Amino acid sequence: MNILLYFTFEYSLQSWKKSGTLDKELLFYRELSRRHGIKYTFITYGDSSDENIIDDDFFDVIPIYKYYKPSKSKLKRYIHSFLFPLKIKKMGIDFSIIKQNQLQGSWASIILSIITRKPLIVRTGYDVLTFTKFENKSKFKVYLYKLLTKISVKYSNLYTVTSSVDKQYLLSNLTNTDKIKIRPNWVVLNNLENIKTSDSLVSVGRLERQKNYSFLIDMLSNSDLISDVYGTGTLEEELIEYADKKNTKINFLGSVNNNEILSILNFSKFYITTSLYEGNPKTVLEAMSRGCVVFASKIPNHEELITHLENGYLFDIKKINIIDDIKKVMNDEKLLVKLSNNAVSRVSDNNSIELLLEYEVSDYNNLIVK
Repeated sequence: MNILLYFTFEYSLQSWKKSGTLDKELLFYRELSRRHGIKYTFITYGDSSDENIIDDDFFDVIPIYKYYKPSKSKLKRYIHSFLFPLKIKKMGIDFSIIKQNQLQGSWASIILSIITRKPLIVRTGYDVLTFTKFENKSKFKVYLYKLLTKISVKYSNLYTVTSSVDKQYLLSNLTNTDKIKIRPNWVVLNNLENIKTSDSLVSVGRLERQKNYSFLIDMLSNSDLISDVYGTGTLEEELIEYADKKNTKINFLGSVNNNEILSILNFSKFYITTSLYEGNPKTVLEAMSRGCVVFASKIPNHEELITHLENGYLFDIKKINIIDDIKKVMNDEKLLVKLSNNAVSRVSDNNSIELLLEYEVSDYNNLIVK
């Protein structure tokens, strides 16, 4: 069986490599290939250099900008994305299913599905409509995303979301269909001993408004607690200056690859996320899988993962004065053991890579049978 995986619009293997997620992104598909003999053809928005990034018999790579001259014009790049499915058909590639990685770019997969009559899976890691609402996008952009979502659900054979919150939103606001299935993000469970030596509040995320790091700075102002933040973004200089102004002990440590993050989490007792909105946050799942006690903002997608004082701690981002309550939890050894053990169990039962590999193979087989 050969699956044609269409990358998110404007993303390439080089994008994955630069972000430090290449090994993690490939792991899932490599395991499917190794265990079930499934091959993958990646359609990327890269150039010829994408062909040299993976040295693996499981994958073929077809970069769009090997066939078109890269353009600085976004309009031209959109046009290329609409035209490339026709070129793929002419290549005569033998494949059974098309899988679209994220909603952005799904128009290309839909065109290819229609002209080749192959089944289509659209996989979304987060609900774009919810994100556009929080990010104050223009009404026109919101309309386009809503239209794209409707079209993608209509023309796909399977449309997956990562949380029940996202599924319910789509069913309530857009369409009532049994095509929408929940396929949460996966993690590799830890088979090493967790040696918890660090009391810092670890956080991983882009330095953008969504992650709400200004709240974290305010919360820790004039406190003896330290936070280590991994990630980069447009607000980095602004946040560093604000932390200095608020006398907050927070270290902005830049981006590191996923394997390093997992190693850091193995040694960390605590993880904190102050996000305003999320999908099915991978870093929270990874922290829980490593036995970290997670302090998380009380938003719907966090509440789906965390039960307050059972497998983590939820706090109200409308209240700044929560540091004393958090310190009480951090100093309660019996409670910490309970939260840590329950967090590991929750992720093991719902998000292990083994479970999600089974779902993936089952989805493929069901579509081929149909």
